[in-house]
Amino acid sequence: MRVQNTFATAVGNVFIDISHFVSYTITSILSGLSNDDDVQLLMCGTDYSHIPMEKSKIIRKINKYTISDFLNKLSNELWDTIFNSDDVSAVFNAFLNVYLRIFCPRFPP
Repeated sequence: MRVQNTFATAVGNVFIDISHFVSYTITSILSGLSNDDDVQLLMCGTDYSHIPMEKSKIIRKINKYTISDFLNKLSNELWDTIFNSDDVSAVFNAFLNVYLRIFCPRFPP
């Protein structure tokens, strides 16, 4: 940090491991405020060939038993309290909350 009369400046440092990048460039961007306020832009190029192609995904357990349980719970829900509003957003949010409250435990990942 540099302190002079009525102002102070700080020097920021960024350290990168360049072995993870195919290329990188550093460019100055003039802010127009003062010499101390210029910005450095770091652009990194990566080699995407080393990225694993396998992606994770959530698979829910859905079978005739979980579907039956889900439909049973939906049919036992008191929907009157949810649809007794003129506010479409409130009705949708109430419906979604009930639906997800029933759906998620019946079809776990």
